[in-house]
Amino acid sequence: MLVRSLVCLLPLLSTGAAQDLLYSLAADLPGAAAPWARAEIQRVLPNGGSTPFVPIEALAVLFGDRDGNGIYDDAPTNIDALHVRTAGGATTWLLSTSVTTALAGPGSLRDGDIFHFDGQGGIVIAYPEDAFAMATQTSGIDVDAFAEGTVGEVYFSFAEDETTQSPTLIAQNGGNAALDEQTVFRLDPGASEAVIHFTKDQTVALFNTALGTGATSIVDVTGLAIDPLSPADLLLTSGSSNGNFRGVVVSSAGGGVPFTVGGSPVDPGLLGVGATASLDALSTTREMPHPVLRTLPPSGSSAAGGVGRVEITGVQPGAGVQIGVAEPTLPSPFAWTAAGATGFAVICPNPQDPIFLASLDVPAWRLMANANGVAEWSFDYLGLTPGTAAVVQATVVGTGLVTSPGVVTVLP
Repeated sequence: MLVRSLVCLLPLLSTGAAQDLLYSLAADLPGAAAPWARAEIQRVLPNGGSTPFVPIEALAVLFGDRDGNGIYDDAPTNIDALHVRTAGGATTWLLSTSVTTALAGPGSLRDGDIFHFDGQGGIVIAYPEDAFAMATQTSGIDVDAFAEGTVGEVYFSFAEDETTQSPTLIAQNGGNAALDEQTVFRLDPGASEAVIHFTKDQTVALFNTALGTGATSIVDVTGLAIDPLSPADLLLTSGSSNGNFRGVVVSSAGGGVPFTVGGSPVDPGLLGVGATASLDALSTTREMPHPVLRTLPPSGSSAAGGVGRVEITGVQPGAGVQIGVAEPTLPSPFAWTAAGATGFAVICPNPQDPIFLASLDVPAWRLMANANGVAEWSFDYLGLTPGTAAVVQATVVGTGLVTSPGVVTVLP
């Protein structure tokens, strides 16, 4: 049985035939049954609408207790840049945030670092912010958009205007040492210095051509991705408050065209995020969709009580779902990968934890997905032991398909 062979609980992802668009929001989106946080990564569905790809609960587990305060509360407040290399799961997700995060032990994850998870509870810095600063002869930078190209080149943009000391970049920038945040840079394999791929004016022209506008600014390039339909071109989104540009994705193909999904241009209406929503990070992925586990809310008071809920979406209607839980490991989270499993990319409950083995025999944690593909379990925080916590993850029975993980914390 799937639950007995813990090759069951976290995976390498399958490869899909098509590339789907991923994005994060520039601001939290409240009001939904499960409000989207700007730190979450969303997936665009083939016919429009969005579904979580990496919910905030999963990020909390993957980050663990990096600051050593005994709680899994170190998920970043946003995802600033994103690039998914392959369909290999969390070890292939390159991310950056806009804040500096303490790490267990010496050092920190800085706001301009591009990092990935190592699949064993660790964080690996793939491109330190110093590399981008050196390549542009700038300092104090924050990477706001990032993508790896098809031949090893790297594209990036900064969160703020920066001043360069590079004679080459100054010349490419029309003799101006001030590099606008709308500028897109490219660092080629083996090169020590970046070049300007799109100047501010060229970036603005791409949006104007694509959308039939005459703007003089799109404020900031907040997201970059490789165009899956034209790999020599880039997808871009902006931080503009202009309604023509807000939440819109364009491609540099042909000098600027709207990027479409299912024949419709990508904009807030297609994504289902509301007209005022702006996008931040962009990427594409070939990973197959995986079931999403949410803990709603992720913490509750033992004294005050209140209903908590583990909700699993994206399951085949009528399918059985097995929940497994274990105590968090501190400060670094426990994680492992299992060849042959599918779904999310990292197994986070420790299979050696006796609590985990016992959890597989709890009847209430053997669920069945309803007609909408949702399986859920509810509980009351009242009277639970304060200071305790559980890492939660689930598997679809008989398939090896694993959900994203979450964490439940009991407060006083």
